[in-house]
Amino acid sequence: MCDCFGKKCEHCSEIIEVHLGDFNTGREEIKAYCSLHIPEDKSDGILYEILGEKTFQVFIEYLTPTAKYWAKLDHNHTNYMNTSERILEWFGHRIETKKSCFI
Repeated sequence: MCDCFGKKCEHCSEIIEVHLGDFNTGREEIKAYCSLHIPEDKSDGILYEILGEKTFQVFIEYLTPTAKYWAKLDHNHTNYMNTSERILEWFGHRIETKKSCFI
């Protein structure tokens, strides 16, 4: 089972769609940021580009070692239906080719 839900951006009311795999990460162990509020320091999370009718970016910050562990195994990620996602930055490192298998 997975925990799929909308998490409000830390700075506004924009909803970020999130998937936390197998309930191994609590909702309080992450922060989400919309494209207007992505922080400069992205060393504790993943910057995603969502590709669909509208292309946009979101950032999910993983606050605990457990949340980071499951994110690195691709269990914790965005959850936008009928889109694909591309990882642009992986825990502070720019990524050009890594793509998620989720659509």
